Amino acid sequence: MQASPAGLHTDRGAAARSNAAADVPVRKEVEFRTTSAAGAQTPYRLRQGDPVLIYLRGIIPQEAEVQDIVDEKGLVTLPYINDVPAIGKTASELERDIQRTYIERGIYRSVTVNVILPSQSFFVQGEVKAPQRYAMITGMTVLQAIAAAGGYTDFANPKRVTISRGNAVRTVNMRDIERNPKLDIIIESGDVIRVPRSAF
Repeated sequence: MQASPAGLHTDRGAAARSNAAADVPVRKEVEFRTTSAAGAQTPYRLRQGDPVLIYLRGIIPQEAEVQDIVDEKGLVTLPYINDVPAIGKTASELERDIQRTYIERGIYRSVTVNVILPSQSFFVQGEVKAPQRYAMITGMTVLQAIAAAGGYTDFANPKRVTISRGNAVRTVNMRDIERNPKLDIIIESGDVIRVPRSAF
């Protein structure tokens, strides 16, 4: 039995609507976590092939900077203590392990260790004194990022700072955050922070 023209028209319309719905991208909700929800964040864990910068501070005769890559065994190599397991650890966990190893082996009485992941970075643009790309530090916030960029210029408008994350953009009043640090936002790798110029 031949389908009626009306029936064909209905079927085609439904198919078109179905295809159109399939082509509509699903909008992914982007969450900008504040420091009050810091416990909910998932810090980055080191993988094989990740580059790392390790700073040893407060040591004699001079502070040291070590550039290395997490090797196929999951290790990084440091002066005097050789291989340290790194794979699967956060930057802060690796910092504590390196510090403990140096002190337990009696190499240094006191040492401050900072681990920076160059592949994990963010950008600060606009009216700051040193606009550029910066390496991520676990748990860094927008307030800290602006401070790392040297702070505001004389022409900055801190009340309209934007944070871009993928296709999402959020505008924040940094004066409110300065008054209530719990409102400060934890940044993620790839974030672009832009401080606009004041209209006055």
